[in-house]
Amino acid sequence: MKHILDGDGKIAYALVRPSGHHAQPTQVVGYCFLNNAGLAVQLALDSGCQKAVAIDIDVQYYGNGTA
Repeated sequence: MKHILDGDGKIAYALVRPSGHHAQPTQVVGYCFLNNAGLAVQLALDSGCQKAVAIDIDVQYYGNGTA
């Protein structure tokens, strides 16, 4: 993500496990300790990006921490 924010690239993609998408800002949920997608979006916004998107595909549960 930092690579993109520093202007060294145009697009980023991360396929990570565990996804962390259930983790809340102050609460661990299941096996999700840190919300990787949420942290990446927050980093982008804090770095001055006007828009950021996280596509959370989960066939089991809604990614409540990301939303």
